[in-house]
Amino acid sequence: MLQLPQAQTARKCRLEEKSRRRDHQQRYRPALQFERPCIERGTTIAYNAEATDAARKDVVEISQQTFQ
Repeated sequence: MLQLPQAQTARKCRLEEKSRRRDHQQRYRPALQFERPCIERGTTIAYNAEATDAARKDVVEISQQTFQ
């Protein structure tokens, strides 16, 4: 597990998906500004080998069922 106390995270931000088609003004406006109040500092990165293996097996199984 790796803790990054100064890393920025948007975990509390509410994000909205938009199409790639934008008007002229939106093209030059950043999608996520890091001065927003929902941006926090401090995050943890972790890796779980068992969960990774299980997810890979699930993807293989679903792919095989879908693309028979």
